[in-house]
Amino acid sequence: MDAVILRAMAKDPEERFPSAREFRRVIEAMARNPGVQINVQSPQIRTWRRRSTLEKQSRRQLVFRALFVLLCLAGLLYLGVRSLSRTPLVEEVEAYQREADQAVESDGRLQRSPRYEPADRWELDLQGGLAVSPAAAWLAGRLEEGGAAVWDMRTGAQVATFPDAATQAAPVFSGDGALVAIAGGDNAAHVYRVATSEPVRRLAHLGPVTALAFNADGGRVATASADGSIRVWDLRSGESLGFEGPADGSKALAFSPTGPLLAAAEPGAVRLLGLGRQGSREALSVPNLEPALLRFSGNGLELAGAAGADIAVWDMPARKLKTTLRLSAPVVDLAQSAQGDWVALTLDAQGRARLWDVERQREIAALGEAPARAAQLGPQAVRIAVAGRDGRTTLWQASSAQP
Repeated sequence: MDAVILRAMAKDPEERFPSAREFRRVIEAMARNPGVQINVQSPQIRTWRRRSTLEKQSRRQLVFRALFVLLCLAGLLYLGVRSLSRTPLVEEVEAYQREADQAVESDGRLQRSPRYEPADRWELDLQGGLAVSPAAAWLAGRLEEGGAAVWDMRTGAQVATFPDAATQAAPVFSGDGALVAIAGGDNAAHVYRVATSEPVRRLAHLGPVTALAFNADGGRVATASADGSIRVWDLRSGESLGFEGPADGSKALAFSPTGPLLAAAEPGAVRLLGLGRQGSREALSVPNLEPALLRFSGNGLELAGAAGADIAVWDMPARKLKTTLRLSAPVVDLAQSAQGDWVALTLDAQGRARLWDVERQREIAALGEAPARAAQLGPQAVRIAVAGRDGRTTLWQASSAQP
């Protein structure tokens, strides 16, 4: 009989089956000697099978452990070589790359600031109260001799004059530029057709008008007055919806472009007035400030306000303050660029007009060195009107972007 089979039938288990390899040899020997009868369910055979399985698992574990150790050693070797290869020059290059990466938006778009150049310069001695129509077709402003006028921004020609304009509130244009609302000296706001100077409505209060705003379709006008009221007027019917405002009049009003909602500035807050059937009143807190400017984003998801050099931006769906910052000079206007970024126009005590990226708090452009009296942003900050103290008004145009 084969010696392997004899050993498998030995009494000592260690002699019967010392390894899994021996177990396979036993099976092969049994196949060669069909006369040998061994019970496969016997304790000896079960022991051989179990030991064979354990030895296979043990070999696999040893292989995996060896691979893991090799990977760890390779990682440590890589880190060591990398640390030895880092020189001051490499670190400087990496720091420069990080600074460059900060100029890339979260969506991967490279931030580019437009270059602003003078497009036109007119002999207009405007005293303030500037307004640019949404399509950048008209410019309104207060005249040195009193009253207000509207000019064609393409030709510089004066198209309308309004002698009874007051100084408490700047004019505002409707969304299509067809109408202009002007605060008069008779405690009323007057709405005119720009092309013909034809009066449309007289919106009366008991005190001077302090703020004006058109809604998106131009069918409603909001007015605030020093009589302590805020009114929303339907231009077709002449009817109005009244709200209580600050005692001395709200300094800023803005309609949401996406729904019947009016934002009104008051000391320490921005009041949100619902204009639907179920009118609501909410407040956005802005401690120790009373915004003199309010602007909604084009999609209505954000509201920006400014008081002096301070700017606040709110998330409208969440009704939460999103951003606050302070610039180096008073903010005279806010707008959202075509890229969706908020930009601010400032005018310091020396009359220097500057354009700022609100989120990154960096200067985008210096709009000349001649002292200015007033300045106003056009739609998406593509055109900017700057009224100089020298009796000239300059229109700045955004041209090709610069990196």
